[in-house]
Amino acid sequence: MNPSSYPSNSRHIPESPNPSKVVHLRGVSPSITPNEIVKVAESCGAVVTCAQLRNVSQYLLQFQDINSATRFYNTYAQSGLRIRDSTIYVQYSIRQEISPRSSDGPGHSRILHVTISNVQYDINVNVLSQIFNQYDTSPRQTVNKLVIFQKMEDVQALIEFSSVEGAQRAKQILNGKNIYSNCCTLHIEDSPLQNLDVRENSMRSYDYTNPSLPQNPGPTGQSGYYMSYSSQGSNFQQGGPTRNPVVLVSKFPADRVGCDQLFNLFSNYGTIICIKILFNKPETALIQFSDANEASRAVVALRGIPMYGRTLDVSSSRHPFIKNNPGPDSNDPNTRNYDRTQNRSVKLTMSGQRNTAAPSDTLHISNISPTLTDSQLYNHFAPAGGIEAVKIYEQGSKKMALAKFKSVSASVEAMCTFHNSTLDGKTIRMSFTRNTI
Repeated sequence: MNPSSYPSNSRHIPESPNPSKVVHLRGVSPSITPNEIVKVAESCGAVVTCAQLRNVSQYLLQFQDINSATRFYNTYAQSGLRIRDSTIYVQYSIRQEISPRSSDGPGHSRILHVTISNVQYDINVNVLSQIFNQYDTSPRQTVNKLVIFQKMEDVQALIEFSSVEGAQRAKQILNGKNIYSNCCTLHIEDSPLQNLDVRENSMRSYDYTNPSLPQNPGPTGQSGYYMSYSSQGSNFQQGGPTRNPVVLVSKFPADRVGCDQLFNLFSNYGTIICIKILFNKPETALIQFSDANEASRAVVALRGIPMYGRTLDVSSSRHPFIKNNPGPDSNDPNTRNYDRTQNRSVKLTMSGQRNTAAPSDTLHISNISPTLTDSQLYNHFAPAGGIEAVKIYEQGSKKMALAKFKSVSASVEAMCTFHNSTLDGKTIRMSFTRNTI
């Protein structure tokens, strides 16, 4: 009998072909991700790629050399590979290597297959686009297309980038990360698809290259977040973490970071109304944005970033607004109100979203003096340490600049310190950027 004719749940282990760098896996549960398989396989040697076959319960796993594949086969061929509560059956493949999925290189694709496990909040195109847009390299600064679907207990998505480079950078940085604290974990792999087909722009699918597609905005009639009720009950909560415009920030050094430093950092992601540092917890603050979408954007972008040797903790607050606000005339250093003239001007992308980038080691500087020199700009940042290079350039009739720091932490600290500072008679404006020097 041909080995492939055995059912995937059969206990019979068919005779395996001759040894190969490629191993054939059968009986893989739909809830198991390729990343989980690779993590186990790497104990036997370096893995080149893991590709799902048309039969969704089967995978091909290619090792870097035949000795690693043999080690993996000898370990699991008889007993089976156990992942969670599933047994995966192992045999050599008749192939000697897996063919590249696209002309962009073996195992690399501009379309990512994202599985979101431990889902406790609603996942829609706004949530995922805010996370993944910052890694796309197109002038539009959004991914091309996004489709969300349900599979077993997990939410899954296909995300098409404008380039392989952007997709692979997003996969490298975001794989294994949580969207929200202790839940909604991202498992990211390359998809074999070449293009995504999107037929309508809605909360479950969106073509950012074609905003003229039929619109289906969802229950609220808005492009924001909405109440989600699932047949799986407790797997989803009403409204999710974007219900309130207030975020809770903690673990910053109170001796170096106050209201204005937090404002300089968090105003990258929305219009800030008020910041209040808690009296009994000087390393904890509440930050109120103008709306819940901006608050969610800040949570996604800034949770877990490094600063001053610490890791910043950012989460959604249960408070709908900051209570006991003394008002704009107060002299309380632990509570500050900010008007729109103090906030950054809002620049929207073609899809109507705020044009923002994730924290990076490079900062964009605007509103600089026409006579400012590279050395003046470099010396302005030098006291904080970590500055590596600066570059002043012209865009239209205005001068702008880029400043490269040795790390994301150094860049974040410079943002906290120097945004809205005075240099050569001008109040400079700073933001994170995807550009590099």
